[in-house]
Amino acid sequence: MLKLVIASTLKRAIRTTRPSQASAKSAGLITLRASPMNRATYGDFNSCSGDRFLGEKDVIMKTTFDIIRAIGLALLLLPMAPMCPAGFGQETQAGQSERERLITDAREIMATARYCALITLDSTGQPYARTIDPFLPDEHMVVWFATNSSSRKVTQIRRNPRVTLYYFDREGPGYVTIYGTARLVDDPIEKAKRWKDEWKAFYPDRAKNYLLVAVTPEKLEVISEKKGIGGDRRTWAPPSVSFPKARSKK
Repeated sequence: MLKLVIASTLKRAIRTTRPSQASAKSAGLITLRASPMNRATYGDFNSCSGDRFLGEKDVIMKTTFDIIRAIGLALLLLPMAPMCPAGFGQETQAGQSERERLITDAREIMATARYCALITLDSTGQPYARTIDPFLPDEHMVVWFATNSSSRKVTQIRRNPRVTLYYFDREGPGYVTIYGTARLVDDPIEKAKRWKDEWKAFYPDRAKNYLLVAVTPEKLEVISEKKGIGGDRRTWAPPSVSFPKARSKK
């Protein structure tokens, strides 16, 4: 890719700065032949009009300058080639090192975004989306969040626990999508561990109305312009990480 950029830049520099004879003559950029008539009209070339004599020199100098500039650009880009991520623009079922990098970058995007969309399905298969305020993912990338035990999402998760979480980082820009299985958790110990004081107004009776949901990931997708993580050039499918299926917990 870098070779194509360099070759294209050089070719464009030469093509755009080398005028045809006709255009050069019309612009007064070609020196006049040293014929007696020309000498009589314009005098000797050493003392002839500067525009006529220096025009061709200007073209040569400009062409030389543009070629040098193109070579300079090539030399500038060359050291940057190893910095381009090998997987950029390609869908990857990540290997171990790539997997860890994607998960690390995903964690950063999720922390920056803070809020995410939770997508569930109703009894007819209609998707429902809403914004939630989740906790940061744990060491296994399990995402916990809280909700009212009487909410629609609880009913939908009981019926169909397969959900999607979508985080968007507008500054990156970038996003993380997690496809997983949700589990309702009403354990007092877990509820005491996962709590935010700013939620007091939403849960006046924590023992009764406060319910946790844990989303165990099955697949994670990530895109980040800042991190150089792009999708497949043809299908736009993002790089992904698959997780082993965890045993269900009641």
